[in-house]
Amino acid sequence: MAENLEKISYEDTYNELVNILGKLENESPGLDESLELYQRGIELYRKCNALLEEAQLKITKISADGEVDFDIETEDSSAKDGESIE
Repeated sequence: MAENLEKISYEDTYNELVNILGKLENESPGLDESLELYQRGIELYRKCNALLEEAQLKITKISADGEVDFDIETEDSSAKDGESIE
C-alpha cells in the first residue's frame, strides 16, 4: 500500500481509493488500520485531484479559443424541485 504515487495512473489511484473506502465502510478495521487507510486515502484523493486538474489544464490549452466551460453538474445542482438523480 506504500506504493509511490508518482508512477501510478489515475485509474489505478482511483481504484485503490475505492477499495480503501470499501474496507472502511464494510470491514470495520481496527483503529490503527483505519488511520493508515485514511491517510492513504487522503494521499490518493490528492493525487486524483491533481491529475484531473492537470487534464483540465491540458484541455484548456489545446482548445481552439482557450475557453472551455468545465462546470460539472453535481447531484445538488442538476436536481430540480427535490428530484433525486439516479
